[in-house]
Amino acid sequence: MANLQIRQAVVGTALLSAAADYGRLVGAIRLSLSTELTNQTAQALYEGVGWQRDTVFCGYQLTL
Repeated sequence: MANLQIRQAVVGTALLSAAADYGRLVGAIRLSLSTELTNQTAQALYEGVGWQRDTVFCGYQLTL
């Protein structure tokens, strides 16, 4: 893995951790996020730090 990719993974992990810490601080019961279906790098990062993929629901949107 190139140095830039390592730094990005470290920063991404820190941001996810900070978001979880803040969510706990304010009493949130869950956090959710979304990513492009083809963004395997992000998906691997999320799953690597404990996020679980939703296998039940599929999201939709309508651009106006």
